[in-house]
Amino acid sequence: GLSKGQCRLFLADADFRQHYGNAGPVLTWLNLDSNDEVDALYRTWSASEARLLCAPESKPWGLHEFTAADPDGNLFRVFHDFGTAGRAEAG
Repeated sequence: GLSKGQCRLFLADADFRQHYGNAGPVLTWLNLDSNDEVDALYRTWSASEARLLCAPESKPWGLHEFTAADPDGNLFRVFHDFGTAGRAEAG
């Protein structure tokens, strides 16, 4: 499991998931509150042994995001949706 503040994330290995019919790999999306939070988490994970697949970047579709992987090949898409508010205001 992983935790920070009041947020807790529990992960299961491939053998456990296979018993439940979801052998993976699994993609988990972590939606943070700001671009700054995404960048801060990237810096924190960079200082560890995390396997980071790309650096944070603001994408044309309105997400500021990066992707990481765990040793089992499961993926974590960490993002902030900065585009939805802008589209709602424009519409």
